[in-house]
Amino acid sequence: MERKEDTPKRVARRNYEQKHKQERDAANKVWGTSLPTELADEINDFCMFYGIHKTDIIKEGYNYFKEKIIKEVKKNE
Repeated sequence: MERKEDTPKRVARRNYEQKHKQERDAANKVWGTSLPTELADEINDFCMFYGIHKTDIIKEGYNYFKEKIIKEVKKNE
């Protein structure tokens, strides 16, 4: 694949990204996961329709399961 011609803006952006790469890596994680296409399409459509970010789904789902598991553990003590 042929690289696009360098412009001052592209060079500046590339330099900025290179300088701040470690900061970004330390601040964010990327999970290499996959879903069946049908489910992924359904989630994408849902997010688009309601204006929700997929990261919000992950956060809310995590909080839901965390509370659920904590309640179950306390109930079984």
